[in-house]
Order: sequence, then structure tokens, then C-alpha cells
Amino acid sequence: MRIYLEEDQGSLVFLQDGEEIYHIPIRELGDILQDGTSDWINQLADKSWITSYVLHQVVTMIKKHHPDSSIDWQKTNMKVDRES
Repeated sequence: MRIYLEEDQGSLVFLQDGEEIYHIPIRELGDILQDGTSDWINQLADKSWITSYVLHQVVTMIKKHHPDSSIDWQKTNMKVDRES
């Protein structure tokens, strides 16, 4: 699994075995659920192919591209750690 930022498309792209399997628009990375957690971390955590390592990478990307987001990182990180 590899993730990278595709700036031309404005997306965070997920590759598995060299093929794109998922993407998230950068502008949506800071989306929040009602409980304050990251919408995208919650969505990704349910994917069979996701690992805690990749979730940590996504957290880093969210913090980099949406530093002013009001995501509750304590709750979100609990979700990431549960996937370990």
C-alpha cells in the first residue's frame, strides 16, 4: 500500500499493487463527523485493505493540509490505534 498526493487532481491517492484503489479530495480531508472525529479516518478504518500505518500517514496529511481543522485528534487517534 502506498499513498501519495496527486496535486494536479487535488487528491490523496491510495495505490495497491500499482493500481489506484481509492482517493480523497484534498479539500475534503478536514471533514468532521458529529462526534468530532475525522470523517475520512472513520471511512478508511472500515476498509479491509487499510493498516494502522496507512491511517497514521493520512492523519499526518490531514494535519499538514488542514492545520486549523477542529478535528478531535484524541478521539480520532483512538480509532487509528484500534485498527492496529
